[in-house]
Amino acid sequence: MKLAGEQVSLHRFSSFVPTPDTDGQIDELPFLAGQGVGLVHEVASVAAIIERMMTEAASALFALQPR
Repeated sequence: MKLAGEQVSLHRFSSFVPTPDTDGQIDELPFLAGQGVGLVHEVASVAAIIERMMTEAASALFALQPR
């Protein structure tokens, strides 16, 4: 692995956290996951996520309008 332009020995599943300038094989990097992983219930396309966000935003704005 290269870190800041220097070669660094890296053992698989080490606690080394990659930075934007890290270069090398992704297989060598740690697989970090926190409690937020449990909040993932589906894998959706970007189009589906944007459509859902727009629908929810429209509903929220409509609810704020005086009647």
